[in-house]
Amino acid sequence: MMSQNPSVQDLTTVLTRRLDFTPDDLASNERGQLSERQKVSLTAALKTMAPMFSLGCRRILWGLLLVAFVIPLGAMLFLVGGAVVGAFGINLEALIILGFVLLFVLCTFLWAMINFALNRNSNSIIQALRTSPDNAVIMSATGASQGFAIRGKVAWVYYINIGGTHLQVVDPQQFSAFQKGVNYQVFYLDIKPLPYLLSAQVIAGT
Repeated sequence: MMSQNPSVQDLTTVLTRRLDFTPDDLASNERGQLSERQKVSLTAALKTMAPMFSLGCRRILWGLLLVAFVIPLGAMLFLVGGAVVGAFGINLEALIILGFVLLFVLCTFLWAMINFALNRNSNSIIQALRTSPDNAVIMSATGASQGFAIRGKVAWVYYINIGGTHLQVVDPQQFSAFQKGVNYQVFYLDIKPLPYLLSAQVIAGT
């Protein structure tokens, strides 16, 4: 259990234990490199990173497209269907089916374009890392820690914000390792949708 007024060393010890990195990992990250240990763990993580991102994008984009296009246009077809039938003698059911088929094609095209745009940068980074972890470009952010949690479908999802950079942590233990208002420096890989957290340290004097 952490004391009420923990020292920099106490806070750093908690970080290394709960975020599962070592002093050697941190020293390597400060030099802009991955440690050998991090290369191994990153290679394993990359095997599932891209599919998880693509699945999330599909769900979000399909939901947005459904609300933005299918519902309003479907309602419009029903409203104007009677007038069209009266003016041109077109079968209303056939018109509605045709409209939804064309709408489905349009939504599929838009989804493909948006998904491609969102994935392009992230996939290029992931591919470079898969080719060799030595291609990693390590980013850093410094600032006071702010945290928040969002209830997901299964469990709570935990985030921290350091200097305007949002990072996701895996559990409450990692979340509580970052003390609110304390200044930290974090090292991460800029992989979308959220950066991949590597290590962190407390800034002395905070």
